[in-house]
Amino acid sequence: MPIKITSLSDPSGLNTPGGKAAFYVCHVLPEWLASVTLFADNIRKTFGTGLVGDYRFRDETEKEKKSRLARVARRREKEALNGVVELVEKK
Repeated sequence: MPIKITSLSDPSGLNTPGGKAAFYVCHVLPEWLASVTLFADNIRKTFGTGLVGDYRFRDETEKEKKSRLARVARRREKEALNGVVELVEKK
């Protein structure tokens, strides 16, 4: 801030501390707005993508989605039962 701009032809508005602050605010504000916009929302949750993005070539039909969800539910039930069996065997 202590550096002054010298000009022989006309005075500069960036010589005052207020002018310099306004200059930096106007140049940094768009970067902050872009960062807030990018990090404010959970994009994976919003668009339903995984860790590496959307790996499917086309959208699922309702029938395919129900089938996939049923497989996931069966797998989770099986894993839960395996966990219970392991606990019983340890006792």
